[in-house]
Amino acid sequence: GRQYPSASAVLTEESAGKIAGPGDFAELVYPMSSLWGSGAPALHSGATTAYDWIWTPSLTASYANAAKTFTVQQGDTIDAEQYAFLVFHGLNYSINRKQEVTIGGDFMAQTFTDGITMTASPTAVQQSPMVGAQFNLYLDTTSTGLGVTQLLDVMKMEYKASGYYDGYWPVNRANQSYGNIVDKEKKHEVLLTVQANPTGVGFKANYLETGQRAYLRVNGTGPMIENDQTVGVGAASAGNFTLTYKGQTTANIAFNATNAAVQSALVLLSTIGNGNVVVSGTAPTWTVQFTGTLANDTTLLTGSGAGLTGGALTITAAPISAAFIHDMACFVTNMAEFSDDEGVYAVQYTLAVAEDTAWNTGQAQKITLTNLVSAL
Repeated sequence: GRQYPSASAVLTEESAGKIAGPGDFAELVYPMSSLWGSGAPALHSGATTAYDWIWTPSLTASYANAAKTFTVQQGDTIDAEQYAFLVFHGLNYSINRKQEVTIGGDFMAQTFTDGITMTASPTAVQQSPMVGAQFNLYLDTTSTGLGVTQLLDVMKMEYKASGYYDGYWPVNRANQSYGNIVDKEKKHEVLLTVQANPTGVGFKANYLETGQRAYLRVNGTGPMIENDQTVGVGAASAGNFTLTYKGQTTANIAFNATNAAVQSALVLLSTIGNGNVVVSGTAPTWTVQFTGTLANDTTLLTGSGAGLTGGALTITAAPISAAFIHDMACFVTNMAEFSDDEGVYAVQYTLAVAEDTAWNTGQAQKITLTNLVSAL
């Protein structure tokens, strides 16, 4: 019978937070796997250490059962806390030519546990930063034409995925926090700021007023992450060959040498040294992978096959770079007022990501991330 509340009780306990900072070709797999599942990483074509993570998230599918969840620990040997069942329920990225790509996102986790012992020696993920200078954007009128028409006057682009999950709170006093997650109504949109020239203003007549579907590609190419070269001797039946790297030449290598023998010959070169090359494969073809201090060196191997019988020496290089490709089927839903963007007369459009029954049986978007992360 009191006029004001005079008692309180614990209702729902959970943790929440945000991420914000520079984009990274490697670390993006964490929030994306939380939103869209594991991405089924597979070796990039022709690669030995680079992997492709591919997601094709439907706008109507359920992701709660496939979402990757994480355990986060924070602290030191004196005091540490742990957040279990951490899941991202929103993600955004922004591209501006003058700065690094920025990433943001929202996550939630179960109520924290204090006084934990932190996991010893966690595996660090090699970082691979993203910057606006590594990206191109394309806009086309068909899914088959994706990536053909480059947008040359984009000032800024931002993608937002939000509203993915909420906690599941059944009546059960044994649960300190939510026991699972459930899907919510998701939202995906793109904000595209372009110069207000005839092409930019033309989006209004071509897309906004007509309802024409637009196909947007965000394409980023990062630093080299795999520097493999293939050495072959064809149909050689006898003899030997030599390899040269930065002016240093190996001793003769037998036409049927083991991978260990080829590697040993290369390691002896003063321009390579121990720990900077790994050779795999068997005769007549070997894969030479430069590692360590030479991991990002683009110098090509050369060589001589004059000593071979019945074959020819061939050396081919196929360096692989970190990459990010995001394809989307969109409708232009809004045109904002004209504005000054750092001295450029600009206009911003809002694009809603929408499924297209003619694109891979109802695809709305496809994300491909290439990096050195092989699994989560």
